[in-house]
Amino acid sequence: MLPNTFPTMLNLRSILGDKAIIAILSLAAMIPMMAGRIDLTVGYGIVLWHILAIALQTQLGIDWRIVIVIVLLAGASSAC
Repeated sequence: MLPNTFPTMLNLRSILGDKAIIAILSLAAMIPMMAGRIDLTVGYGIVLWHILAIALQTQLGIDWRIVIVIVLLAGASSAC
């Protein structure tokens, strides 16, 4: 409906950049499925750690570099 405003290069880059992380995580989840093992905890973990990262930044004001370390440590400890 908006041929002059919506299909712009900026919108394309924004969409691709936003979905690139999800695509990579989906490919990682596909490997166990191809081996005949379905692991439904991958999607749960992705959402859980994403929410934790956003909450640490927005509600507690923690720097994103520290948030990355916290989320990686929390994810590694839950995998053990």
